[in-house]
Amino acid sequence: KERDVKWDTNCKLQYFGQIDIEALIRSKDWEISNLTSQIKYREEERKALKELLSETKYVPPLPEHRPHNYYNIGDIVWIFLYGKWQSGEVVDGYRHHDGCVSFILEDFPESRPDQKGPWGCGCAVPGILKSKEIQHFKTHFDDYKHYLQVSDKSYNGRRIDVEEMMRALFPWGKVYDE
Repeated sequence: KERDVKWDTNCKLQYFGQIDIEALIRSKDWEISNLTSQIKYREEERKALKELLSETKYVPPLPEHRPHNYYNIGDIVWIFLYGKWQSGEVVDGYRHHDGCVSFILEDFPESRPDQKGPWGCGCAVPGILKSKEIQHFKTHFDDYKHYLQVSDKSYNGRRIDVEEMMRALFPWGKVYDE
């Protein structure tokens, strides 16, 4: 942008007169006013969100909203694998608390460290849940449906099978529909 003046050099400013510098001052005043109104708007948004937060019920977070350190060593987790939710435990492993989670699955001895394990995945994939989350979803069909609908995208180049994940938790036939 031609109007952006780099303040660490005086080459442009040394040729400016009073009207030019006054124009720059007006421009900076406008920027300050604009930013001030944006800050006020953001503060109002933040206040509304805080009010909403105090009224919310528990719902498991969407996978992409989980913090990098969401899963802790010793947590019981459920992994969607081979068309079923499989139980396991979080263990120390690759990039622990850095966006990844390593686990050992009860029914898969090959996931143990003395075999080919531990196994793992990213924290932001829908195919891993904490025990509290899977218990919630088992009794809140609509929350699970929303979770899967919002998570219906590609992970590592492969789409999740939303209907299969839905049937794995609700086998009595109440399945995903748009």
